[in-house]
This record gives sequence, structure tokens and C-alpha cells, in this order.
Amino acid sequence: MSIRVIDFINQIQKKDIKVSFLSSDESWNHKDEWFKNFVPADKQGDSLYTACLHLQGFLWNAFDKEIGIIDYVEGDRARDAFDEQCKMDAILLDNNTKKATAYRINDASMITSEDLDMLTDITLTSVNFEWTYSKTHEPYAGPYFYKVQR
Repeated sequence: MSIRVIDFINQIQKKDIKVSFLSSDESWNHKDEWFKNFVPADKQGDSLYTACLHLQGFLWNAFDKEIGIIDYVEGDRARDAFDEQCKMDAILLDNNTKKATAYRINDASMITSEDLDMLTDITLTSVNFEWTYSKTHEPYAGPYFYKVQR
């Protein structure tokens, strides 16, 4: 069973986690920066950009070893990596809407992969683009976790 992102936001706010809504412009800018920061430069072609940001707007389309992000983990390994990740401020991008919708979460350390299991078509990423976690609506795909190696 999945729930709407806004219902998830309401639930975490009850845990005293501060959340703020990003404007449409801020949301689009964050999605664009996400693409630039996580997809290798040599893979940032027009077709992948369109698949991630314009057609369906599913950022998780970038998790394809042949056309996008290469060194990610998937499934239970992604859940474990996300749960072990030190999470501070993060941006939650909702891919369930035609417009860009995003929320800034101050201190995401209490959010677990189990919390996110009830959501579909979302991407949670650190505000400084160090890591990202994406969930799809497809039962056979994802979730995906990627951490930038610096």
C-alpha cells in the first residue's frame, strides 16, 4: 500500500521533523542540479535528460548502468546503504505530479528506508548532492541508492 507524499510529510512533521515546501522554481532547479551532480557528464545526453526531467519526470530513469548512473546499489542493498547513511538536511522530490514538487527536510536522520517503503516515485537526496535514494512505482525496479565518491 502506498500513501501520498503530502501524507508522509504530515507524518514526519508529527515526529518534530521540520519540513518546508519548495517553490516550483526551486523544485525544478533542484531536479536539474540533481541530474548534473549524479549523472556522469559523458552520459548527460538529451534523451536521458528528457526521460528524467521532462517526459515522465522520473529521476530514477537515470539508474541505468548503460545510459546513466553506474555505481549504484539496488533493492535491499540500497535500503541498507540508505539506512546506514548519515542523513542531515535533505530534499524530497515527488515524481507523482506533473509539476515539480519538492520539500526540504531539516535533519532527515530519523527517516528510514522502511518509512519510505510506503511511497512511490520519489527521490530523497542530500542538499549538497552527496547521496541520493530513489523509489519507483515498478515493483521489480529499485529502490536505488547512490553515494558520490569524492
